[in-house]
Amino acid sequence: MPGPLLTEVIADLEEELTPTRTYKLNFETKRITESIDGVEASRQYVYKVLSTERASFAIYGTDEGINYGVELQRFIGRPFSFISSDIERTVSEALLQDERILAIKDFVIGEPINDTLEVSFTVSTLYGDIKISEEATI
Repeated sequence: MPGPLLTEVIADLEEELTPTRTYKLNFETKRITESIDGVEASRQYVYKVLSTERASFAIYGTDEGINYGVELQRFIGRPFSFISSDIERTVSEALLQDERILAIKDFVIGEPINDTLEVSFTVSTLYGDIKISEEATI
């Protein structure tokens, strides 16, 4: 007895996923400008999670499974050896909570230069890959 067709499996999966349509935030003007979907909505999600310290606002608390944001403040002032050993896990754990994100790959941590650290990685989503490259003061 043959199994379901791939198109049927994908259709079932798409029905179960949380909708991705959301408001587009213009970070320069601090205004909502339009709505976005797919990879652009996923890119905005990544930016917002990485910009929000976990549990720093009541709305993003840990009640009822809400665990939005990332724990980056604990890296400030720490030695590079500590940061390089745990930053990938910390970022991956924060981002992989969203069902649209499939994997975090190609994680690269540059050597610190004058208390600045560059981190880059690729976020694989259901809609395509998103390349991230950020600098942070340690």
